[in-house]
Amino acid sequence: MLITTPGRLDERREAFARFVNVLRRGIDHLHQHPGAARSVCARRTGADLTDDQTNAIFEATLPCFTHDPSMAPRYYEHLEGWMARRGLIDARRGGEAYWAKALALPAPQPAQAEKTTAKSE
Repeated sequence: MLITTPGRLDERREAFARFVNVLRRGIDHLHQHPGAARSVCARRTGADLTDDQTNAIFEATLPCFTHDPSMAPRYYEHLEGWMARRGLIDARRGGEAYWAKALALPAPQPAQAEKTTAKSE
């Protein structure tokens, strides 16, 4: 989960979009090459790949990396309440303010060739 302010999202929308794209490519790599991902994880964390519990944790965690970042609106309501109670946010904006669908699920863009063909007909 990535958290920012609405103002920062507006200011840095392109940077956030590129970052989300990198995350999506990383998730693809995890699922396409789980053995390599396991090795990188072990190297970076010092985990013992011969340990059954380590392998069970990795196997249980890998499916959690998904391209579907949607969460129930109630989740965001609870998160917002928790953040407000701890003084981490100035105001409660409502769940929709926290879910930037445009970055996670960009609208499909028509191919350039389709545009050109349609104009010439």
